[in-house]
Amino acid sequence: MSSSIAASSLTNCFCSTMLRTASLMASERLAYHPSLIKASSSATSFDVNLAGIVCNCITMVYYGGLAYIFFGGRGAQNGSQSMLDRISRGHTVEDVKCAVELCGDYNLVPIVDVIFGLSGETVADQQETLDLVGFVVNKDGHIHSHYFTPLPGTPLEYAVPSPVGRDVNRVMGQLALGGKVTGVWEAGVRR
Repeated sequence: MSSSIAASSLTNCFCSTMLRTASLMASERLAYHPSLIKASSSATSFDVNLAGIVCNCITMVYYGGLAYIFFGGRGAQNGSQSMLDRISRGHTVEDVKCAVELCGDYNLVPIVDVIFGLSGETVADQQETLDLVGFVVNKDGHIHSHYFTPLPGTPLEYAVPSPVGRDVNRVMGQLALGGKVTGVWEAGVRR
């Protein structure tokens, strides 16, 4: 791959503007583009919009010398397609799986955000999210978990969080002990 990436590749990539860290050498190989990349002194991860995971973006990260891709604020969010549709995420569960597999093709470690306790979430929805968590972990990825918190000024600001089932606590706790999960997945717990 050449040291520069075509502007059309960057345009098609739709990566978010938040590069956690990048070395000068990595930013040179990434053909620095100020709206996509913010350089600092030690490279390890890159935050992306899940809907924009395409081969060009993965290639850019890979050849940039980074090891992790964090699917953060625009990440998976949930493993239930009905919940994703309800909260207007703009991607499918299958999109998440494809992105995780694509990361594996390039030996990149995906770190995927999920939220438990979304308003109206059922035990079946939570099981689907646990299935997605299992898929990500089995593909050598990591999970960063959150318990739903209604935020002012958002469409869900008045939504009531749903309780989290025992299976979620058991599975997520075991994965956390194994170093595959970080974050919070139940109400009132600080980790």
